Amino acid sequence: MKFSNTVVSKSATSLVFSIALAIKNHNPNPCVVLEFPCNQLIYEIFNSFNFDIKLVPVDSNGLMVDQLPNEPVDCIYVTPSYQFPTGGILNQERRAYLTEWCLKNDAWLIER
Repeated sequence: MKFSNTVVSKSATSLVFSIALAIKNHNPNPCVVLEFPCNQLIYEIFNSFNFDIKLVPVDSNGLMVDQLPNEPVDCIYVTPSYQFPTGGILNQERRAYLTEWCLKNDAWLIER
C-alpha cells in the first residue's frame, strides 16, 4: 500500500474520513480494528464505507492487543492517551506490540 506520508486535516473526524476513503478506494473490502467501547462517530465513518469492523476490548492498560485478529486488517484506530470513553491509557508494552503488529501486518495505525 503506497500513500503520501503527509496528511493535513482540520479535525480528527475529517482525517479519519479521508483515510477511510483512501483505503476504500484501494481495497473494496476493507477491515478496521476499533477499540471497544469506541467513539460512535468514528465507528459510523468506517461503517459508512462498509468496512468489516473488528472490535477489540479496552481495559485499564488500554487496547487488549492480545485480542487483535489473526486476519489481515487495513487499519487500527485507537485513542491511546485516554482510550475514549473509558479513560484507560495504553501502556508502553502494549504500544510497542501494537506498533510492531501494524508494521508486520502492513496496517495503518491511526492514533488520536
